[in-house]
Amino acid sequence: MSKRVLARVMAAAGVSAVALLSGCSGFFVPETTTTTGSTGTSSGDYVYIVNQTSDTLSGLVVGTSTLTGATGSPYGLTQGLTPSSVAVTRANTFVYVGGAGAIEFFSIGTGGALTLQNSAAASAAANFVSMDTSPDGQWLLALDSITDSLYVFGINSTTGALTLTAQASYSLAANANAAVPKMVRLSPNGAYVFLALGAAGDVILPFVTSNGSLGTTEQALALPSGFSDNAVAIDANSAFVYFARGGTNAGTSGVASYSLGTGGLLTAVQTLAVSGDAPYSILLDATGTYAYTANRGDGTVSGFSIASGTLKALTGSPYKSGTLATALVEDNSKKYVIAGAFGASPDLTMYSFDTTTAGQLDSAGTFASGTDPAGVFALAATH
Repeated sequence: MSKRVLARVMAAAGVSAVALLSGCSGFFVPETTTTTGSTGTSSGDYVYIVNQTSDTLSGLVVGTSTLTGATGSPYGLTQGLTPSSVAVTRANTFVYVGGAGAIEFFSIGTGGALTLQNSAAASAAANFVSMDTSPDGQWLLALDSITDSLYVFGINSTTGALTLTAQASYSLAANANAAVPKMVRLSPNGAYVFLALGAAGDVILPFVTSNGSLGTTEQALALPSGFSDNAVAIDANSAFVYFARGGTNAGTSGVASYSLGTGGLLTAVQTLAVSGDAPYSILLDATGTYAYTANRGDGTVSGFSIASGTLKALTGSPYKSGTLATALVEDNSKKYVIAGAFGASPDLTMYSFDTTTAGQLDSAGTFASGTDPAGVFALAATH
């Protein structure tokens, strides 16, 4: 989408396009500055949770098989923001929350407690359904479901303020279904951006980490009718890509894997490793040898071992989770996997890694993210 078209979209929504399109720092500059916690706590093990039912953000401290609320959690959001996405800076100093019309951010303080850094959320004619930070920590990428475009913001490492650097629309594969944007993820080498677009399939865009620009040459992956790519994960070597793929028929939901080649070209490795019903999120563990999906359709978490991009179901998989299991994250100690369930019962399920069967998940406890059901929709952990 051109700047001229974007300006028309924003004007129709009553939002000034001048500040957004100019790239000036005023678009997401905090209106109030708080020094408490502004330096962050990079050694802490915290998880941050977007709660859509209560329109709040929870901060939990990860202990030995425990999740304990940080001081002041859950935290309210301003201007009636209904949150859809959350991201933590690579230095573990700030937390960003995206939703319909805004991105708000908090500084991380002692014990993982959060302090709101902008007293009024910045406005935009966008719905930021997914966000990711670049491996070098300089950029925040936000996927918009209103204009079907991708925003790139520069991150001020001191204040956390965001500056619009790039905004681009994308083209779908020929004969693709309408896009339903689900997730944006950057490859660990920082070279490619992956967009999971529901039934429309997927788009891969080149990314330049030195200046935050998006390449114009893209790869598009179409899906057969009846399928939806809901999430994407890339291995640490940026060699294999995994999509959480939902299907409308029994036995057609699971993980599809591809090798990643020059120019972002994907080559199919495994058509489908069957998971529980309607996988909505996918997680690769720190070793890159195991993958897990949160299955929204049957409230489970599926686990797989990985060898050269090929997946095989783990012992005991799928594992019980909450109703409408939606999100997954591994904590920064790499000892636990945490699943969030939109329909609760419970909000959060914590798993530890089995000590005798590699990759297998054992339940370590269940926890609330606020007043149950909180409507857990997205999770992010400190790095």
